[in-house]
Amino acid sequence: DNGIVGWGETTLEGKPKSTHAAVEELTDYFVGKDPLRIEHHWQHVYRSAFFRGGNVLMSALSGIDQALWDIAAKHLGV
Repeated sequence: DNGIVGWGETTLEGKPKSTHAAVEELTDYFVGKDPLRIEHHWQHVYRSAFFRGGNVLMSALSGIDQALWDIAAKHLGV
């Protein structure tokens, strides 16, 4: 962990608490993992998450995906 923080945004009209809860539920999976393995993490979360691919999961996963790409860009100095 070199202190790089990534930013992502989730949005699901009328369900901000649900998407926030989904991100919180998924957070533990990412701790200690290589943030540059974006596709691997996306597939793992999509295929094994409790939320099973619905709007809430996809919104949460989208925000996390954005944050991972932001980390990758910062890591590469882009």
